[in-house]
Amino acid sequence: MLWRIEGFDSIALRSSPDTGEVVAAGEGRLAVEFPNGHIAILSANGTLLHLLSLPRRRAVFAVPFGVDPKPQFLLAGRDLLRLDDRTLAAYDTATGKVRWERRVPPGAQLESADGGHVVYTVGSSIHLLAHGRERVVHTHALRLPRLRTTSIAWCTRR
Repeated sequence: MLWRIEGFDSIALRSSPDTGEVVAAGEGRLAVEFPNGHIAILSANGTLLHLLSLPRRRAVFAVPFGVDPKPQFLLAGRDLLRLDDRTLAAYDTATGKVRWERRVPPGAQLESADGGHVVYTVGSSIHLLAHGRERVVHTHALRLPRLRTTSIAWCTRR
């Protein structure tokens, strides 16, 4: 079931076995992925705006332990961005046609997009795409040490 929640109020928008999974939201729209790979662009009230048939690709799910996985989709203006395997592509939300596509390093994660700018990270490096150009900022941040599950103890006080 797909719900819209505003404050303490919730409204059921859609309910069916094939409702799909919300993969992106922004600017009063939702992107919903169906099991067959199609993407529906919905208005905030659940009305279907466009149904996109994007080429199927292998999704990126290799996320280090303890790191929240980032979405592989982002809505940005008239674009639906999708990060798959090692490709970042922007699709027109009205037609589903590819606006642009580029290769990205392994382990890339989408972070944000707005006004023709796209930000993705690879490890400790931040990549900013703008108007066909890419700028990389190397933060040199250290990776977090791996936790050993055998050495973690939980303690509660009463």
